[in-house]
Amino acid sequence: MFREERMKLILSHLEREGQLRVVDAAVLFGVSESTIRLDLQELEESGMVQRTHGGAILTSVSQKGTFKYVSMGLEERLVENRDAKKAIGRMAADLIYDDETIMIDGGSTSRYVAFHLRYKNRLTIVTHIVDIYPDLIGMAGDFRVVLTGGELDQANMILVGEESPDIVSHYRASKAILGMDGISLSLGLTTQDVHAPLKKAMMTYSDQVIIVADSTKLGRVSLVPVATLQEIDILVTDDGAAPHMVKQIETLGVKVLIAPVKN
Repeated sequence: MFREERMKLILSHLEREGQLRVVDAAVLFGVSESTIRLDLQELEESGMVQRTHGGAILTSVSQKGTFKYVSMGLEERLVENRDAKKAIGRMAADLIYDDETIMIDGGSTSRYVAFHLRYKNRLTIVTHIVDIYPDLIGMAGDFRVVLTGGELDQANMILVGEESPDIVSHYRASKAILGMDGISLSLGLTTQDVHAPLKKAMMTYSDQVIIVADSTKLGRVSLVPVATLQEIDILVTDDGAAPHMVKQIETLGVKVLIAPVKN
């Protein structure tokens, strides 16, 4: 079991029961009490739980419903808010120029960006999307794809593993295009995926960070913290985004691009 998967189960237990003791969690998940304490420490740092003597409870953020974890496969996520994601993908692809080296992750919105890259020339693409090639068929000129390595996650058609961030570190990109499950003014960028370290690595080794997220992700907090809002350059979202939140994000130095959704 990945650590992030265990933390998802911890949160699910807390949502059902309201509290969780370290000693009980250690037995439940078959790990040491010190391991559970480390899990709870990370969840507390992300704002999800409040540690108590011998255990933890959910924070007010989680109880208010801003925390979101939904287990869906790739096909379901591609259909969810599809029109918004298509519009975002088209607008974000316009930010990519011929001859660039880019990094792109396997989020559902990122994949709509990948589809529009077929109209670019001579790109080098560093990614963990194993089925990216059909999106690039018909791309004008030569292109190069570097896969990050790791174990195949068949549900999402991506590679995951501890070696992936290390492979990314051998490259330098002009832009990173990343999806996020949550964008919060107080808690920053969060994801429910097990490849948060890969997202962080892509941000580190890219000159510019572009986040692509439909408006339902704004104000949401997910499981794993990735970065602060101040660490990104551009957010591409859709016209369903609340204007007041867009303005607050812009005050942090982030350029926000709004993609119109065709009805």
